[in-house]
Amino acid sequence: PTSWSTPSTAPPPRAAPNTATWTLNVASAGSYNVYARWTAHPNRATDAKYTVNHAAGATTVTANQESNSGTWNLLGTYLFNAGNATVSLNDQANGYVIADAIIDIALSHED
Repeated sequence: PTSWSTPSTAPPPRAAPNTATWTLNVASAGSYNVYARWTAHPNRATDAKYTVNHAAGATTVTANQESNSGTWNLLGTYLFNAGNATVSLNDQANGYVIADAIIDIALSHED
């Protein structure tokens, strides 16, 4: 199973703190690859911070949004419990932060 969602674009850098949050519907417990997608541009953040909330806690991953436009960029592989899980992205970065989309792709399931 795969799930994804698309919130809006975050505001300019160093503006008041804002966070985009995606809710993933995890059909069954198991390992999932989590990917993020954005449009790249020279004015984008090189230190966009995604926080993946998973079965073992929360992991923050830094991404360079000046490159890898229009492709799914791996944030990591995580163990999720069945139910809802979240990925968030805040706009506290050194450039514009683009909150385009998140997708999770199952690698294995616990039955």
